[in-house]
Amino acid sequence: MKVTKLLTVVLAIFALSGFGELLHAQQAGSAGKVDHQIKRSQNVIPAGDTAAVAVVMQIEEIWHVNANKPTLDYLIGTELNIDVPSGFSLSNMQYPESERFTFAFAEEPLDV
Repeated sequence: MKVTKLLTVVLAIFALSGFGELLHAQQAGSAGKVDHQIKRSQNVIPAGDTAAVAVVMQIEEIWHVNANKPTLDYLIGTELNIDVPSGFSLSNMQYPESERFTFAFAEEPLDV
């Protein structure tokens, strides 16, 4: 079973239909453990219009990613970095609500 997280991104003034090429998942140390899909609210976006884009991550069951705002200071929060081409803007990036889990390596439950 895979855990699925949804990151929602709303793009303002976005007219490219080949948006998927701009998103890259960094999988340092986790090659093959995380898959992602890009989902768009529409395929063609007229100049000056807005569109919603979601990044859906499938994470292998025994793996996790930290929440965007991690529980402890020394943990690194999960971030989605997008190289936005000139003439386009990005706004209203939203991360899913975290879920609290207990791990053997931590004394308290962590937001993932």
